[in-house]
Amino acid sequence: MTTAFAFMLAMGNASAYVDHFLHGTILGTLSRSQADTFIRTFKEVLSDTPDGGKVSLQIPADGRRAAIEGSLTLQRTKVENGERCRQMRTEVKRGSQKEGWVGWFCKQANGEWKAKRGR
Repeated sequence: MTTAFAFMLAMGNASAYVDHFLHGTILGTLSRSQADTFIRTFKEVLSDTPDGGKVSLQIPADGRRAAIEGSLTLQRTKVENGERCRQMRTEVKRGSQKEGWVGWFCKQANGEWKAKRGR
């Protein structure tokens, strides 16, 4: 299982398309330990950061994989079908490679966050 696929499983969106999409990206090349740190931080920011809050992201190098830096910014929150949904802007950098994206994540009844499409 690739790290990208493991990340998407943890976030609740395990499609092969997404796994393919992340291949070759910074997230798709994280070591297991780096991915665990990213997922833990991502979920903490979704749960604990107020709208407009920006959290610095620092993930140390692991073996041959360089350190990651960036930020996670909560843009807004809404309730949809009884679920608390939050829009997150993610920006990451490894060396000269930079990536950024925005996505919606909704908190499920079991307390887990799940990526949502088409918000």
